Amino acid sequence: KGKWYYEVTLGTHGLMQIGWASDKFVPKAVGGLGVGDDEHSWGVDLFRCQKWHANQPVTLAPKRWAAGDVLGCKLNLNDQGVGVLSFTLNGESVLDEEGSHILFKIDSED
Repeated sequence: KGKWYYEVTLGTHGLMQIGWASDKFVPKAVGGLGVGDDEHSWGVDLFRCQKWHANQPVTLAPKRWAAGDVLGCKLNLNDQGVGVLSFTLNGESVLDEEGSHILFKIDSED
């Protein structure tokens, strides 16, 4: 439970997925299994303007990152392990197509 936040300063504008993973996530460099590519991780790729979970991309409101941008990654979990994930780009919320800043809802089973 609690609130966590970290920032990434992008060294490139290219294709990447950045976000959060549970302790059940097992990345695999060979084959390209990364954040958002399984049911135990959640990520955003603002090169393609998509969010990713369980290897399923969902289109976000257009906001494309560039080299030097700062991506903020927020996680807020309550006592029951239920939480929300949101992201910022240069201090501004990344929104889904409906205009919500909550990009993922998670629970302790994830």
